[in-house]
Formats: sequence, C-alpha cells, structure tokens
Amino acid sequence: MSQLPTAPIQNQEWYQSLVDDCQTIFVEGVFNAKWTLIETYHGVGSRIIAETASFERANIYGQNIVQDLAQAIGKSTRTVHYAIALATQYPDLNDLPEGKNISMNRLITKYLTAPKDVPARPATYYNGLATLTRQRQGGWSLVLPADANIEAEAGDQVHIVIREGP
Repeated sequence: MSQLPTAPIQNQEWYQSLVDDCQTIFVEGVFNAKWTLIETYHGVGSRIIAETASFERANIYGQNIVQDLAQAIGKSTRTVHYAIALATQYPDLNDLPEGKNISMNRLITKYLTAPKDVPARPATYYNGLATLTRQRQGGWSLVLPADANIEAEAGDQVHIVIREGP
C-alpha cells in the first residue's frame, strides 16, 4: 500500500515544475501572438511601401488609393496607415523598442505617429429613439431612423449609450 504525501500539493516538486512549465507556455504563447500581429502589420506595410511608384500616381488613380486599398482588404484606413508607419519607422523588426514587452497596441500608442492625412472626424451624436433587435446568429442590431444622420464607416468604433425607453 502506497503512502499518501504528507506535504500540501503546492510544496511538491513535481507540482511546482508543472506550474513553472505552464506559466512559461502562456508567456511564450502570448508573446508569439503579439509578435505575429506585429509581423503581420509590418508585412502589410512593407508590401504597400514596395508599391510606392503606384501610390505616387495619385493624379491618375485619385487621392484615395490607401482608403480604397483598406476597403478592398476589409480593414480600416487607420489600420493600413499604422501598417505603413510601422514598416517606415522600423524597417528592421530587430530595432523595435521594449523587447518582449512590445505589442501592436503599445507601438501605436507610444511609438507610431497618428496618420497625418486622415483627418479626425468629429464625433456624431444622435439623440432620439432607436430599435434594438436580436439577430438569428445571436447578435444584436441597433436600427436608427433614416433621418438619424450618423456618419460612420465600416470598422469605426461607435460609442452608444442605451437608456430605458419611455
């Protein structure tokens, strides 16, 4: 008959080894996810920069080449501008600041400048009634009246305050 351990599980060597290994796996996994996102933005920005000659043809194609590209790939114009800014400011990813502590969000907020040619739109406010309906997929839709005059693009974040109806 085997004896039961007398020390709490937290004091067992195998358990501490398990905890250490799991923590390491999580730290590396989160780092890899953040780094993959940074590499993705950098790859997109580098690819766009490689087409500089095409983008300089704005007088032929119009001034909205980046906006058209963003729409075509299903991303916001701001996201595309950040990808370009990342590849421009850091052509070599080994030069990124902060080592493993870096994330795309931190790069954007601390190191990348805001896109200069995308003017910030003023916030649009709507004070009126809207209808909240449940969708078949389980989500919700907020339906505003046609005269609500809200200006937003796909991918824009919108702040909504919901109050109880009359």
